[in-house]
Amino acid sequence: MNASRHAPRPRQNLTLRLSLAVRSRQIEAYPSHTGDNVLYEQPLPISSVAVAKNLFRLIDAKTGEAFDIEEELWAYERLTAAVVNDIIHEHNFSRLRLAKPGDFPFETLTSFAVMQLLLNLHNPQNKNPYKQDLLDHFHHDIEMHFEEYIKSIQSLPGTQPALMNDSFYQKLLRVANASSSREDKCRAIFTLFSLLAILNKPTAL
Repeated sequence: MNASRHAPRPRQNLTLRLSLAVRSRQIEAYPSHTGDNVLYEQPLPISSVAVAKNLFRLIDAKTGEAFDIEEELWAYERLTAAVVNDIIHEHNFSRLRLAKPGDFPFETLTSFAVMQLLLNLHNPQNKNPYKQDLLDHFHHDIEMHFEEYIKSIQSLPGTQPALMNDSFYQKLLRVANASSSREDKCRAIFTLFSLLAILNKPTAL
C-alpha cells in the first residue's frame, strides 16, 4: 500500500487578496505570517483609464484639433492613489472608519469601484453581453435632454463665472461646444459629471 495516499495533506494557507488600481499599476496586498502586508505590483487590466481614454477624444469646434479628458481622469486617479497609498502602504486601515471635512476615504474607494465598473464597459475585451444596454441606461438621461444639458453648460460663464476658474468646467464647456457626434459628447459629459461627483464638485446643472 502506498502510504503517501493516506498521508495528511498539508493545509493550504488562505490568503486574503486585495487588488486596487493605482495609476498604471495594480497593487495586490497579501497579509504575511507576521500580520504585515506584502505588496506586489501587477500591470493594470485593460479596463484601466489609460486604455479607455481614447474613447473620450473629441474635436474642438473652433480649431478642429482633437482633445480629450485625460487630465480630468488623471485627477481622479491621483486622488485615489493618495488614499490607497495611505491605507495600504502605510497600513492605515483605521482611516476607513474615519471621516474628516473634505476627507471621506471609504467613499473614495467606493466611488473608485463604481468608476472602474463604468470605464470597464468601454473595454473591448469585456465580454458582458449586456454592457451596451448598461451604457445606454447610464447615458439615457443626457441623451433624452441633450439640448438642455448643452444649453446649461454653455451658460456657465454667465450664470456661475466662479466655476470657470476650474479646469474641469473649462473642459466641460469645451466638450459642449465640440463638433463631435452627439454620442461622443454624451459619453464625455456623463464621465465628467461622474468625476465631478467623486471629487465633490458641483455639477452646476
